Amino acid sequence: MPSTLILNITEDKPIGALSVNQGYFYLAANGKILRKTKLFTKNAPQVNFYQKLDFLTYSAGDRLNYKELIMALELIDSFNDLGYKVDKVDIGGTNMILFNQDKKVIIFSSDKKVEEQIYQWQEIVKKFRIEGRLYKEIDLRFDKPIIRF
Repeated sequence: MPSTLILNITEDKPIGALSVNQGYFYLAANGKILRKTKLFTKNAPQVNFYQKLDFLTYSAGDRLNYKELIMALELIDSFNDLGYKVDKVDIGGTNMILFNQDKKVIIFSSDKKVEEQIYQWQEIVKKFRIEGRLYKEIDLRFDKPIIRF
């Protein structure tokens, strides 16, 4: 018998608050429901999914496995790691994830890799910061990003 026991403890933190038909699900980066609540608190960005899920159908601990939702949570987590705050996320369909950030809009695609889109976004923001330019919208769904001023 072993004389020691090794425990690996991981802590899930809420990445986004998914708006459902009667409240909100606070989700971890992997889509796990950490908490259900009727009221929205601003400790995580609000996430609007293109189909409203039922509040009573899911329980805390359940995992939501929608491709676009998981990708949006990964993107929010990446933004947080880079020190950027996301106000609101709208998942408009099977291909469009829209981030609202300080009166700016960033549009991602669920068909492209998260890392590739984050890299493109970082490079664009870095260049504009050096040039002192402000943008209103960056659309990363296409091979070449579209920027609106």
